[in-house]
Amino acid sequence: MAQSSGGGLERLLEDLVRRAVENGLASFEQTMRKEIQQAVAKAGVSVATSGVVGGTRAAAEAPYASAAPTPSVLPAVNQAVARVLQPTGQSEIMAAALQTAAGFAGRCALFVKKGDSFSIWRTEGFPAEATSQLKSLSVSASQSGVFREITESQLGVSSLRTAEALPQAMIEALAGAAEESLYLFPVVVQGRIVAALYADSGSAAGSVEPAAVEILARVAGLSLETAAGRAAASAARPVVAPVEAATPAPPAAAEALVEPPPPAAAPVVPVIPPPPDPETLPEHDRDIHKKAYRSARVAVQDLLAYPQNQARIEEGRKNNTLYRLLKEEIDKNRETYQKRFGQTAARSFDYLHYELVTKFAENDPEKLGNDYPGAVAG
Repeated sequence: MAQSSGGGLERLLEDLVRRAVENGLASFEQTMRKEIQQAVAKAGVSVATSGVVGGTRAAAEAPYASAAPTPSVLPAVNQAVARVLQPTGQSEIMAAALQTAAGFAGRCALFVKKGDSFSIWRTEGFPAEATSQLKSLSVSASQSGVFREITESQLGVSSLRTAEALPQAMIEALAGAAEESLYLFPVVVQGRIVAALYADSGSAAGSVEPAAVEILARVAGLSLETAAGRAAASAARPVVAPVEAATPAPPAAAEALVEPPPPAAAPVVPVIPPPPDPETLPEHDRDIHKKAYRSARVAVQDLLAYPQNQARIEEGRKNNTLYRLLKEEIDKNRETYQKRFGQTAARSFDYLHYELVTKFAENDPEKLGNDYPGAVAG
């Protein structure tokens, strides 16, 4: 399996996102969309030689090795990217990625990764019977085939629909496509695969634009990475009432028609002390503090990203039992965080606790529950 030379696009996107996060996400949406237009415009060249294919399946290799978004497709890709970057909820981001990808393929499906297995989340373009069959199946990431390939390489693959690529039960559920080729792309968040985006031709031969689907899978991962920060930036942005030109009228009449503007939305103020400004820290400590903060954001983002967690999170927020319902996941993240940063200068501020309270518990510590251990003392 050859690595995509479209890595320039990926690096451009990743560098932009990480720079925006580390700089407080100032003007994130405007900057991201401006640069994404340039990135997508270049994708016709950079992705054209990608060759992200299943190594020995030569029959499937040819159509994807030369695939690139055609000039007529690029505006649609740009609009799709903007749509995936718009929402800040995890489910909404995943749904947007799946729905927009369906515009570049006959059928699409999104598999989420839980532990060592991939299982179906939603489909687009599949008949109800096939969707029902797929929902009863799961595929081990260690089982030989395309899911193992993307897990090990974190690159997309192209393959024929054969027993070498997929379990027999899944082949049967995916039957009915006009072409035998299938495409599978990983959704990667901070180096970890959280989902896989599947595409094939469905009933319309030649309908798959694999490079476009690949771009959307990558952007979905980046959107998931930055969702919490974009939500916070949006909430903190003041709302300014538009100024409209007034029609000349007698003073009394004008006063009767003009209503007071609605109050501006108040920014979300954390109920616990915010992280220290890196510029106020000793220069030799700044880097480790930034790494600790980034690690905490990613850990909480992962907790929020898994669709399987959604029901427990909703129940926990409603009943103030978040910690009890997700104790194993939270404790594991706390242990990992302390191993990495508990003996460093970053121990002076518990960034993970801050993210758990402000993002996971929606700025309400009581939602974590009375049994939540709280911040680790510095």
